[in-house]
Amino acid sequence: LFVSNTCVPTVIGDDVESVVKRVRSSSGREILYLTVSPRSMTNVFSDLLVERRLKAESVAEKAPENTVNLVGFSGLRGRGEIEELLGRVGIRVNERILPDLDSTLIENLPRARLNVLCPNQLWQHLYDQLLQGSRLSHIVPPAPYGWDGTKEWLVAIASQFGLEKRAREVFDEYVEKSSLRYSALKEQASDLRLGFVVRDDQAYYLTSPPSTWGIPLLSSLEEMGFGIDILVRVSEAEVAQEAARSIRNAFRQPARHSIRAFDSFAFLRQRLMDSPAQAFLSYHFFDWRLSEAGKGFFSTQHFEMGTYGAIRTLERLIGVCRTPFYGKYSKYLSRTSTGLRKDGGKG
Repeated sequence: LFVSNTCVPTVIGDDVESVVKRVRSSSGREILYLTVSPRSMTNVFSDLLVERRLKAESVAEKAPENTVNLVGFSGLRGRGEIEELLGRVGIRVNERILPDLDSTLIENLPRARLNVLCPNQLWQHLYDQLLQGSRLSHIVPPAPYGWDGTKEWLVAIASQFGLEKRAREVFDEYVEKSSLRYSALKEQASDLRLGFVVRDDQAYYLTSPPSTWGIPLLSSLEEMGFGIDILVRVSEAEVAQEAARSIRNAFRQPARHSIRAFDSFAFLRQRLMDSPAQAFLSYHFFDWRLSEAGKGFFSTQHFEMGTYGAIRTLERLIGVCRTPFYGKYSKYLSRTSTGLRKDGGKG
């Protein structure tokens, strides 16, 4: 049962927490209680993630060898493939938890030797509770995105069980059939460019994968063969210079990519018009700032874990870049500086 308390009972002084405790005691049911306070938003799951988990760990028998829990991977595209890779190495996945969560998962967690966390700063407060006082070891390897990222993730986990050599052999065997397809797609991507717009004080969104759901945006796209154009909004010269350095250091081949500055919305619009990139990252459907410049858009939803996931990611992004609609009709999609259609919506 989940009880969500709005601000009205809080403002008028109702003692909702006592009611919840009384019902929990009389019904014997687990109740998750959420109030409008910041503390409650952080700790609403603490009964499950801390108290019930610690109780389960205290009575659990020793876990089997080579077993892991995947933490933060639930619902992510490509999870089936990375679990298959672990299985081929000889590592069994015991449970998958977060964002999936229920009491059964908590009871089963101690049946693994290791928690493997997906780097995601949005869920760090949940990770902290899950790991608090735990007898299980844990690691947070870079998430398995891209060809190299998947191999490094697999080896990092396998090394915890002395199976590093086996992991490398398994990976090389696994990708043998798909390597030609991946190479062919990379060759196609080498003629295409993708772009990002970022404020100078928020460059970490491009250089810190935990801030983008674990996806290493720059390194994975570079590995896939794309050229990358980055537009940086300048607030202060020193901040912008540091942002440019951090972005450039994230590339293996910085000469293939570009970093350009802008300091106004009008300048941004011009930069977008001038950019050779076919698509930019955006979370706004039909983002007019891009469509008027003839650019397509992509988001983190296009990315998928694993090697076959990398192939499907490439196919999606190449498709976005080659979709001719925005480039062909951009002159009809132009807007005023406030976002209104120039023809008043009549055309």
